[in-house]
Amino acid sequence: MSTTLASELFAFAHEMPVEGDQECHWCGARCGRKWPHGMPPRTYFVPVNKSARRPSSPYLCAGCWLYAMPRVTVRWLGGGLRDSQCWADHSWLLTEKGVWGIRGREDGSRLLEVRRGLEGPCGLALRSEGSRRGPLLQHAVINKGEDVLRFTLDDVPHEFTKYDLGEAVKTGELSGKMPGTRALAAFVGGIPKPPPVIEPKRPRGRPPYAERDAESVTQAG
Repeated sequence: MSTTLASELFAFAHEMPVEGDQECHWCGARCGRKWPHGMPPRTYFVPVNKSARRPSSPYLCAGCWLYAMPRVTVRWLGGGLRDSQCWADHSWLLTEKGVWGIRGREDGSRLLEVRRGLEGPCGLALRSEGSRRGPLLQHAVINKGEDVLRFTLDDVPHEFTKYDLGEAVKTGELSGKMPGTRALAAFVGGIPKPPPVIEPKRPRGRPPYAERDAESVTQAG
């Protein structure tokens, strides 16, 4: 699909079209006149909500409407479900195939594994532990298979490369890594260092290969 907005991909993942002759109040995507945003009407000399991309528009697109629904079933990235949830309260990973909630350390290892292998359009929006609210859909960014991957943490954009994250996972070392890699590692509770390679202890006495080498030299002579 061709999309630049997280709300469009969110609607696509739920098999709902983003179309119409209006613009969404929150994200600016195309929308019809089906879902009013429910906010107080705009008043002169009163500051508008800076989170709204189109403050004068009274309608919502399908993506923003779905995102704000108060009772949905959230699928966790690490497995399992939870009913009666709102996507706007959780961290999440979004692809064309669906949306998965992320619980920080509980889904951390799975997130690192999946994140390095994503190729198509995808979005990642994270909420740090203790944050008062979840990520805003209109602030989320969409990746389209580039090597540089972007995401938001508490609506602040970050980025990293697949190679940089792969090296961090392989070595467990974050020194010298991109700020986005370090932020992602902190969100999942850190990247464990791989276990040290322990060479088998050689038995006492003459090693077996030494006998073979000596025999080869004798035959060659």
